[in-house]
Amino acid sequence: MLSDLQQRLDRSAARVRDADREFTWCEFLQQVEQIPIGQTQIIAPENTLTDAVRVFAGLSGHAPTVLINAREDKRKMQSDAVEFLTHCRAPGVYVSTSGSSGRTKLVRLSPESIWQHAQAVNEHLGACTHDAWLACLPLCHVGGLAILMRAALAGASVRLASANNTALLSALLDDEPITLASFVPTVLRRVVASRGSRRIPARVRAILIGGGPCDVALVDDVPQALRTYGMTETGSMVTCVSFRADAIERASSGKPISGAGIRIVDEQLQDVACGTRGRVVARSAGMASEYVNDEIQTALVYREGWVVTEDEGFLDQACNLHVIGRRDRIVISGGENIALTDIEEALRRTPGVRDAICCGLSDPEWGQIIGAVIESDRHYSIDELRGALKTLLPSFKLPGKVVCVAELPNLPNGKPDYQKACALFGS
Repeated sequence: MLSDLQQRLDRSAARVRDADREFTWCEFLQQVEQIPIGQTQIIAPENTLTDAVRVFAGLSGHAPTVLINAREDKRKMQSDAVEFLTHCRAPGVYVSTSGSSGRTKLVRLSPESIWQHAQAVNEHLGACTHDAWLACLPLCHVGGLAILMRAALAGASVRLASANNTALLSALLDDEPITLASFVPTVLRRVVASRGSRRIPARVRAILIGGGPCDVALVDDVPQALRTYGMTETGSMVTCVSFRADAIERASSGKPISGAGIRIVDEQLQDVACGTRGRVVARSAGMASEYVNDEIQTALVYREGWVVTEDEGFLDQACNLHVIGRRDRIVISGGENIALTDIEEALRRTPGVRDAICCGLSDPEWGQIIGAVIESDRHYSIDELRGALKTLLPSFKLPGKVVCVAELPNLPNGKPDYQKACALFGS
């Protein structure tokens, strides 16, 4: 695969760079070749040029590479390393995943599936040699590492950066020739807020949004924002909103890209009618086929070429996917099913609230009530918050408890940390 890429990129003027250094693609691939072929790598990559080279060794099949979150403790890294070395020798990248909760599992993405999926994404975006990707999603996560192969196949440039520096990301969008970017909603929301009335430059033609619920207000604020749906098990995105989408499609996660598919099924995994809510089942050209050394979870999730997810949603008449949320993020209060994302979206429209995470809390009378963790500079009492939300939500969806924080707890990839948010209520 590296030789094929060398031929493709032999005269490419595109650059791969971080804050300190840059390589042409040929120089970058030469650095990959310095890694001993077939030698297992176990790394906790940061978004640097050095680590991008090591990640690409796995993507291209040059050396099997297992990716560990940089914030994991050393004992956890050593445990994963032993498991990998014991059970895994096939080429590719091995990515840790647990969805939004649960025990960590290891997913192998083969070089062939990574290549095919990158081609499908590039086809959807019309990616070409004139493009430059802002790669700020962590390289230990599928949404971040996938950008490297997409850019290589398109002959596009890559600017590596950390998602933790909002001011830097905003400046890069202004000052560098960025045309494509990928964000999780929380990071994009903070970038937009930091810019005040300044719009993201029109030169940035697409910003892929994935990794969690994205409210309509954020999409409206950023015309380039294209919602996606995907996961580690499918090699990143399965669906994506199109460039010329109407309002209905822009409010959804879009249609399946080339080589991908979406179904909505009931508890017996039978397809349900269009417009009916059910479990989301997905596949893509880049999907994995199993969890490493985990036959039980593999049997539960990988079914006849499809990934059975824990997400609930529906397909509209135009086959756009509408994701309601994770099934464990739908609570029952007083007999009513409540999607926590609905309340979070309303909270973000409340004056003084920058962002919000909601949780289901046990309650002896209602079964569950809603706990709201809000990011705000002011202190809201529960009565004040409920009063502010009365015009936006029915009474049964109003929070029962509130905690105000200066900054919401997030996971290293920028997604909300629901467990830490719930812990703020002492439960």
